[in-house]
Amino acid sequence: MSQTIILDAGPCLSFCAAAQQRIAYDTLSTIGELCAPTRVHREILHKSEADPRFRAAARNWNTLVAASRIRILPDTPTPELNRIMMALQGVDVVERLRHGKDSGETMVIAHALALREAGTEVIVLIDDGAGARTANRFGLRLINTPMVLRLAARRGIIKDRAHMRKIYSLLRPLDDGLVDIHQTEPNLLDPNLFIAS
Repeated sequence: MSQTIILDAGPCLSFCAAAQQRIAYDTLSTIGELCAPTRVHREILHKSEADPRFRAAARNWNTLVAASRIRILPDTPTPELNRIMMALQGVDVVERLRHGKDSGETMVIAHALALREAGTEVIVLIDDGAGARTANRFGLRLINTPMVLRLAARRGIIKDRAHMRKIYSLLRPLDDGLVDIHQTEPNLLDPNLFIAS
């Protein structure tokens, strides 16, 4: 059964700004459909304009969206989303979206819970610690950037340790949460991680 992967802005910004969006897309699309809430879409575009480190992100992100590789989920305040947002934050969707801080990851979680209630298998891509804890609290399957990179290595998308070092060195300056590659657990340079060519 195909799954739906709901993307948060942080990992998308990093992969797109580093021009490594194909690594993320080629890896995650083998699992299922990629989606992002409208708020996440807007956060990516805004951060691309506001922070020079992410200048290239908007162009690469928009290319994926225009090619229908990522579906943008409407943040329309449906009864289901409002009920879920009340359980998450104690406010409805409209009120939550008025307050920008962490609203993208909150919408990721709200959409994931709504889709799960409708019978869809859902995974959320979130790097932020608080967002990850909230996703875990609600029993959502969670992946993060290091997990995407491990899966890419297992699938042969990242070919070897040198390729992993290169990709990681491009992503790390864009993601304050990424530790030194030698400190990753499990280690992203483990030779057993890479499929035989």
